[in-house]
Amino acid sequence: MQQGQIVGQFSLPLVVLTNYGTSTPIETSVPTTLQFRATSAGDCSTSTVIGNFKAGSTTPQTLMAAQIGINCAVVFAPSPLSTKSHAVFEVAVPLIITKATDPLYFANNYSVIGGPWNSDVTGFPATNSAFPSGAFIGLPPSAAPLGPPPAMGMAAAYALCANLPGGNGNGQAPVPAVAAFYAIASDGETLLSAPLPGSSTSGCPF
Repeated sequence: MQQGQIVGQFSLPLVVLTNYGTSTPIETSVPTTLQFRATSAGDCSTSTVIGNFKAGSTTPQTLMAAQIGINCAVVFAPSPLSTKSHAVFEVAVPLIITKATDPLYFANNYSVIGGPWNSDVTGFPATNSAFPSGAFIGLPPSAAPLGPPPAMGMAAAYALCANLPGGNGNGQAPVPAVAAFYAIASDGETLLSAPLPGSSTSGCPF
């Protein structure tokens, strides 16, 4: 496998938080694709992310994964799916959960279970010039596709998608491997769900 070769792709429904600390914070949906690139260390040091990070731009920008706080790695180990060691991709993304934008994740009259958040979690400080001054970027706790409903005849995108190496992964191109929604409960429990074949019109961006 060549160094720098794209061996996996991951879609992430990120948001950019602006005006934080004011009475009108704004979260803007920024669907992002992580391109995991091969390194001898198996880390995220050369991986890139693609998204419309610049407000008002219609042209996607490409940044290093570390510039938006994303860390990733591939390790070879057994898993619940196989007792034999195989490639396991790990992706860590900062969360954005604030009292102004996600009030039910803090003290409220509806939850009987206390949440783990006592103060705002504002994601990663986005200091690159592609972002507005004082912006943050991260993953929101949404359980549904972000943004407005799709146009008539168009399908919503899955929240999380992944193309991973096919076959034995020895230089083979990534193939569709994951298509799922996620939900983060107010107590911090996180669930993934994928529909039965043929029961959803949602799709993946790649």
